[in-house]
Amino acid sequence: GYDTYRVPVGLTKEEVLTRQREVFAGHVRVARRVNKPLVIHVRDAYEEMIETLRYEQASGQATLRGVIHCYISNWKNAEQFLELGMYLGFTGIITFPPKKSDPAAQEALLEVVKKAPLDRMLLETDAPYLAPGKYRGKRSEPWMVSEVARKIAEIKQIDCDEIVKITTENAKKLFNLVF
Repeated sequence: GYDTYRVPVGLTKEEVLTRQREVFAGHVRVARRVNKPLVIHVRDAYEEMIETLRYEQASGQATLRGVIHCYISNWKNAEQFLELGMYLGFTGIITFPPKKSDPAAQEALLEVVKKAPLDRMLLETDAPYLAPGKYRGKRSEPWMVSEVARKIAEIKQIDCDEIVKITTENAKKLFNLVF
């Protein structure tokens, strides 16, 4: 994916993105060749990733599918990823209280959870990082993803078991799993 959150000393953002674009293009070629979805990491480079995915989708080759892992951006970007056929993966971050320095960011993320269609959502951990709020400071474990499901259920006002059922089916569909 693309990540410009921490640009190494001595490099520009554009130099970092140029290299990341080259590597990502290779991942896209492999995903198409083996008919597998992409798990896409994006941090502080949403517009650049959307531009790349638009280019790749328009290339006339096999349609890409994938998930935007650990989604933390706004509805404007989410809507564009959804239009490109991507799923949105949500982690323990959605259970965090708003940052005092930037409460709008958490509000924007929760707006995405509220507006995103259930059939395009996945539950994720970013283990060992990003444990849900009630476990903050501890190692994130896969079983904690139930807290993410509970938060989505609360926001969407839907039974948590239904969230688990739908997101499980989404994962099976995206990753071509049968069990």
